[in-house]
Amino acid sequence: MIQSPANERELVKARAALMKGLKSLTDSDIIGEVVPSDFIPSVELNVKYLTKKVNYGKELSVDATRMIPEVSWVPETDKTRYTLIMTDPDVPSKKNPEDGEFRHWVVANIKGSAYKNGEDLSDYVSPSPPSGSGFHRYVFLLYKQPGKLDFEVLTGKRSGWEAHSWAEGYGLELVGCNFFKAQVKG
Repeated sequence: MIQSPANERELVKARAALMKGLKSLTDSDIIGEVVPSDFIPSVELNVKYLTKKVNYGKELSVDATRMIPEVSWVPETDKTRYTLIMTDPDVPSKKNPEDGEFRHWVVANIKGSAYKNGEDLSDYVSPSPPSGSGFHRYVFLLYKQPGKLDFEVLTGKRSGWEAHSWAEGYGLELVGCNFFKAQVKG
């Protein structure tokens, strides 16, 4: 298949965005702490809260993140299934993350990129870092599924969870990641 110049420019732009994201993920310790140190994103994960775009570690206000975000990516095919996770690894703070990750949102069996038609395994809980605990990293993870899976709805305690370990238990492949930082000054 011959690529047109416009398609080549889009490919170059997408690769550049992924590499910029990779640097931010590494510099912010997402890679190594939340996802494996050998992770290299292959899918650009776009997240937006109304008019506020999630952009690899840029700060967003807690108020701006109250509603469920819009999420998009280019799926491998329209039939490929994905799982989308939002997690906070900084509980109660980045300096002292003794409570592990906090599970904010999990949507599974997403066909293509129609996440609104996926199965909510854990309803969206907006960020609410403790006052004075500094910046928290809110991480969006996109996993490719090996097909349609039977998941159990996640109930109970949301803290002390490990998103990547849970995903590996289902044979999911991490393909995309993005994150923002938020804090409540105190």
